This record gives sequence, C-alpha cells and structure tokens, in this order.
Amino acid sequence: MAIIPCEQVGNGDPWTASVTWWAFGMKLDLILNFEIFGASRSGGTMSDWSKKAAERFQTNKDTKLIRDKKILHDADICKQRSEDLWDQLTGKFAEECMSFNSEPGMTNTFSFSRNGSRQFTLSREGMSHNIKGEFDPTNSRFNFISSTWKLPHFRIEVRVPEGSSEAIMVAENGASIDLDGFVTDHLDSLLGIS
Repeated sequence: MAIIPCEQVGNGDPWTASVTWWAFGMKLDLILNFEIFGASRSGGTMSDWSKKAAERFQTNKDTKLIRDKKILHDADICKQRSEDLWDQLTGKFAEECMSFNSEPGMTNTFSFSRNGSRQFTLSREGMSHNIKGEFDPTNSRFNFISSTWKLPHFRIEVRVPEGSSEAIMVAENGASIDLDGFVTDHLDSLLGIS
C-alpha cells in the first residue's frame, strides 16, 4: 500500500495548509488549520492574559500618576502653610512670654528673640536653660533644641494628612501638634513647673 502525496496547496494564509494524497483509487484531502486560542488574525489581542495584564498595567500607571500629583500638591500646600505656621508658633511664644513677663513680680523672666525670620531663642533669666527653634522651609520642618525638654533635639513637620487638603503640624511620632499646648508645655518646662 502506497500513499503518494500529489498536491500541496497553501492558500496564502499562514495559519492554513492543505495536502492531497491519492491511494488505491481514493483521494485523501488533509487540511490543517492552526489557531492560537484567543488570537486574532487581524493583529488583535493574543491572549486573555495580555489583555488583563495591559488593563492592570494601565490602572497601576494611572494610580501612580494620581498619587504623584497628590504628593506634589501636598508638598505645595506644606510649603505655603509652613511659613504661616512658623509665624503663628513664634508669635505665640513671643505673646506668651510678654504676657508672663507682665505678671506681678515676673518682669524679664523670659527673653524671646528672633534671629532673622527663621530662628528664635527663648531663655529664662538667670538660668542657662533655653529653647532654640529653626525653620527649615526646604523640608517644611521646624527643628528645636531644648535644655529642659524630654528630648534635647526634636522636630515638627508640616504635613497634609491622608484624605485632607489642610496642612497641620505633626510630631516625629506622627501625633498632631496643638500650637497652644506646644507653646505652654515648653514654657512650663523652662519654668520647671511641668
């Protein structure tokens, strides 16, 4: 028994081929059609995975873009608000020192001086105790050195909390800072009454 291929035809489609054989007076046509599941012959998506991966990739890309824009927006808010918050903080220290010094018998107990717009020194008369503060506008941060506080070096950062559009002062441990409480606590520590 002999099978003799007689004719091989390709119709120009790279996915289909046909072969014809003659044997024992019979004609046998074999047509092979190759398909990759999910493939489109017109240059479409090759698989379900690629379609889903492309959608996830685009979603991640969009999410990152939104997050990056939020970070830049928050940084702008912090930069704008940090100078105002620094002025409020130093103004509150100056106000409370002046108010305390005006109490009977307390004249000149506190000395508050600004060294330019970005630094201040607060001291107690007759004592070496003091608090020094410095505004770092590049990082929206206030750095402090205190001779009477629990931590001799500490800082406050200006941040925009998640889900907010307002900048607030935040301690190194992430706790929100109350401006009035911060000022009076540090004045109390200089007086030794905390």
